[in-house]
Amino acid sequence: MTYRFAPEVQFPAGAEDVARAAAWLVANVGDYGGRSDAIVVMGHSAGAAHVASFVADPELRAQSGAALRGAVLSSGNYAPAVPPSGSNPYYGDDPARYAAFSSVPGLIESSLPLLVTVAEFDPPEMHRQAARLVLAAAESSGQVPGFVELPGHNHFSAAWHIGTDDRWYPARLADFIRTVCG
Repeated sequence: MTYRFAPEVQFPAGAEDVARAAAWLVANVGDYGGRSDAIVVMGHSAGAAHVASFVADPELRAQSGAALRGAVLSSGNYAPAVPPSGSNPYYGDDPARYAAFSSVPGLIESSLPLLVTVAEFDPPEMHRQAARLVLAAAESSGQVPGFVELPGHNHFSAAWHIGTDDRWYPARLADFIRTVCG
């Protein structure tokens, strides 16, 4: 799926788009041999931020009707930081509000199983975001979310390798999905 883009829309439009996709899955996954009671959502990069915001928002999750079993967050931004320009078309022009847009508290509160991934050659901020999320979850609940660093990959190559002969990352995804879906 995809999502609407800034500046035409702002936060939480991406999470709303994920909720609509999840609702579509609930209504249609059976037609494709899937189970509506075993949905795992995944996002990469900005998509990971949108999936995280969806999972962190109990109202959006309820509206979707999805019986989520887990979420995979790949190289995302979970606590928006003030960009060098001081302005962000998605989060708005008031950096003082950015802390309220963090998905970290809602992710922890949801207690949904998470797999957090980051590529070895992702930008340093992606590593910091993943580490902060994993640490906050572990400190809050005592449960450490799944975490995988993808060796030899950059921000783009990790997602591009899904569906290729390189099976290392897809195998980790499949293990997580089997574990949370039973």
